[in-house]
Amino acid sequence: MAAGRRRAAGLALLYGLAFVLLGEVARANVAEEQKQMFDEEGIQRGSFLNGQWVSDPTHGAPDRCATSTEEKDALKAIYNKMGGDGWTTKWDLGKCPCLHQWHGVVCDAQGHIVSLDLSQNGLTGTIASEFAGLKWLNSLKLYANALTGCIPTFFGELPNLQTLYLQNNQLVGSVPHSVANLPYLV
Repeated sequence: MAAGRRRAAGLALLYGLAFVLLGEVARANVAEEQKQMFDEEGIQRGSFLNGQWVSDPTHGAPDRCATSTEEKDALKAIYNKMGGDGWTTKWDLGKCPCLHQWHGVVCDAQGHIVSLDLSQNGLTGTIASEFAGLKWLNSLKLYANALTGCIPTFFGELPNLQTLYLQNNQLVGSVPHSVANLPYLV
């Protein structure tokens, strides 16, 4: 009898292990399918969308974007006004800057643009006024491009700005008081 119980316990253990292994294989297949979907969509594996974690984005939803319309429109205008078609690393304006990780764009958990590093990227012309629409921006790096004109006063409208790198451009004039007086600018 004891041998029979041991055999039954051994079989139960064996079936249990097989069930666990099959479950792991099924989970691995789902994970691989999800990874392939993210790769095809160009989306990082899990992202925040307006403060909610998104790990399975809907296919064919072009308006699904973590970034507000205002901030995305500001980025599009910056791209168009500052020679985006000639940039070293271009943006795909049809995609979401946060979910698709546009070059140089860093977003917070709510989808706000908090950092923009477009240094050494072939930007041209004057600094676009649409930067003023990126109210959550705390770091802006535009150094080593071909920017012209004056340092704009509207940078003073970015209350969270801590870092502003504009060197190695063709900018003229002095730093406006509104910019120099920003509370967090170092």
